[in-house]
Amino acid sequence: MKHAKLLIVFRWFLIVAYICFILTKTIIGRPVQPAPVFKPLFWEIQNEYWEDIVLNILLFIPIGFLIGGWKGLLTGFILSVAIEATQYIICLGYCEMDDILNNVIGTGIGVIVKLYFKCYIEGRKRK
Repeated sequence: MKHAKLLIVFRWFLIVAYICFILTKTIIGRPVQPAPVFKPLFWEIQNEYWEDIVLNILLFIPIGFLIGGWKGLLTGFILSVAIEATQYIICLGYCEMDDILNNVIGTGIGVIVKLYFKCYIEGRKRK
């Protein structure tokens, strides 16, 4: 029982630490723009910013994995919307709808990976 509580505390530590990491990459320390910049959905695809798309997906996979399920997806969505709104309001970088979509895709991949590992481990326990 003591180990289970320790694992829960450690998991929450990882979640909070990773959210802080995301905030440092997306908001903290970014230069202020002279005016807010808004980019509509599929702007990155139209301009072939494939590296940005992939990086945004990869950035949110750990959130989906650490939290999992609908809570993980919802957390990834809310965090992404909050980041983009902050970037727009405070004029930090671009507010991109593609980032929200890509972040949620990354979160979903993390949730799926967690489900896969959970099923794999449960299957191994049955044998």
